[in-house]
Amino acid sequence: MENKTTEYLRRIYSPEDSELRQLQNVMLNLLVHFDKICKENKIRYSLSHGTLLGAVRHKGFIPWDDDVDIMIFPEDFRKLQKVLEREDDRRYVLHTIKNDFNYPFLYPKYRDEQKEVSSSNLKRGKLYKYKGIGIDIFPLQRTNAFVAKVANAIYYRVVTNIHYKIKNEIIRKLYTRTMQFLLLKILFPVLNFPVLIFGNKNEYHHALGIPWTKCAVFIDEFFPLSSVEFENHTFPAPKDTDAFLTRRYGDYMTMPSQENILKTIHSIEFRNEIIERLKNEREN
Repeated sequence: MENKTTEYLRRIYSPEDSELRQLQNVMLNLLVHFDKICKENKIRYSLSHGTLLGAVRHKGFIPWDDDVDIMIFPEDFRKLQKVLEREDDRRYVLHTIKNDFNYPFLYPKYRDEQKEVSSSNLKRGKLYKYKGIGIDIFPLQRTNAFVAKVANAIYYRVVTNIHYKIKNEIIRKLYTRTMQFLLLKILFPVLNFPVLIFGNKNEYHHALGIPWTKCAVFIDEFFPLSSVEFENHTFPAPKDTDAFLTRRYGDYMTMPSQENILKTIHSIEFRNEIIERLKNEREN
């Protein structure tokens, strides 16, 4: 997309003095930090979803986007977990269902606990143990679209949807942990067993139970990784970004309608101390 078009859209949706642009800058710094850890430890990952689309179409954030997405294969995710467990810096945390039962989602977030923001789409986050600004990490798993869709529907109805309706914390924890064990350790492995035996060994999707199932990833399209420019930095991308983005979004270079753009925008409010810190960082 032409630079003039991107500049015009950013002036409308995320001008430099806007709270959305402040949020994007914080997430960019977090992504740079995350990328440094991965490079130092030879951990392979890729930009994904809207972040990859933004890199290809805008060479940075989609002007109205308020998150960062990455995807990672199972063996690299296990390595990442071990590396982050050894990290001494308490500023950063890998937020998962294991260290916070009030966070029921199966995709972890890598958070900067010194940077906190409230948003109209994060009201449920008041229950979370960790509330820092984060990037979404989507672990991949060998499966097929049908099993991924079924598992996601089951997990949403049995865990996510009910979790937030349980007011008593003890009951909520007991229910959530029990259901997660039954689904993740018993039902989902049984559902996916035929795929592991008879399915396409080249096909991966989000780990079972994670939303956004229209996201097939094929090893021969993914490796070896390429790179893309994103906000004047270079980050990993799938070998065939066009195949991935076309499968995910269709004609991804065509801009969505104004109506669809507005549906994705949420009000954002930084804590006062965060705003002051960002101002000081800019002045220094």
